[in-house]
Amino acid sequence: EKPEPAKAAMKRLIKRWEGLKPILGECRSEWSADLNQVDEIIASANDLTDKGELPAAHEELEQNG
Repeated sequence: EKPEPAKAAMKRLIKRWEGLKPILGECRSEWSADLNQVDEIIASANDLTDKGELPAAHEELEQNG
């Protein structure tokens, strides 16, 4: 497990998601709840990454994302 590369990867994911989410939301307003759910999943995985719980963070993204 390498926490620093994982934290950097999460930062990239968050940045890309922050750019993509508004575009998707403009395409389909009915996706709003799903897009918010993705926000929650990414935030949870980020919290787990910050705590060094990398397998749990990976699981959060794989199983819920």
